[in-house]
Amino acid sequence: MKILGCFLILISSVSCAYFYEKSLKNKLYKYAEIIDFIKYAKNQIEYFSTPIDKIFASFEAKYISDIISSKAAPKLFGKDDEQLNTYFASLGKGYKKEQIDLSNYYISYFQDVYTKASYELPSKIKIFRAMSLFFGATTIIFLV
Repeated sequence: MKILGCFLILISSVSCAYFYEKSLKNKLYKYAEIIDFIKYAKNQIEYFSTPIDKIFASFEAKYISDIISSKAAPKLFGKDDEQLNTYFASLGKGYKKEQIDLSNYYISYFQDVYTKASYELPSKIKIFRAMSLFFGATTIIFLV
C-alpha cells in the first residue's frame, strides 16, 4: 500500500510539471498567433485598405478568433493584456499611415516578448521538472 501511495505522489508531481510545461508552450503559441494577426492586419491595411471588421472576419486563428467572438479581454499576463487591448482599441482609428506605424510598433513589441519567452522556456521547464521531482521525492521520504 505504501508503494502505491509513493507511486501516486511521484506521478502527480511529474504530471504537475507536464501541465506547467504545456501552459508555457501554449503561452508561446498565443504570442506567435498575436504576431501573425498584427502582421496580417498591417498588410491588409497597407496594401488593400481592408476595413477592420473584414480583417477580423477573414483571419483564422483560434486564439484571436476566441478574443474577437467573445469580446472578452485576452488572457496573457499583465502588461501584455493591456498592450493587446490597446492595439485592438486603436485599430481602425486614424489614417492609414498611423495604422501601419501602430502595427509596426506592436509587432516589434510582441516579437520582443516572444523572443524573451522562447529563450526562457527551456530553463523554466528544466527548473520546474527538477522542482516537481524533488518535491515528490521529498514528500515520499517524509511519509515513508
